[in-house]
Amino acid sequence: MLTPSIFGSTTYRACGALSLLFAYPAYMLFGTVGSQILEVVLTLACLFALLHVRPTQLIRGASDAMERWRQKRKPRTGRPLRSSPTWS
Repeated sequence: MLTPSIFGSTTYRACGALSLLFAYPAYMLFGTVGSQILEVVLTLACLFALLHVRPTQLIRGASDAMERWRQKRKPRTGRPLRSSPTWS
């Protein structure tokens, strides 16, 4: 809904369940930065719950993929790869 402000311009006023029940009380308790961090964390938690995905599965899958990539990259001479260049 567009409503006129005291300065004569129009502002957009959003009134939803999220802002009414959670965002404003979080803003009053934690301030701007704290409430935004909390809202992002809760949004991610809701997204994971809706998609039936566990974060541990995502981390384990990424770890397994990285290990497979390292095994494929390993040289066949039996020497391990150098982790960082040596500067002399």
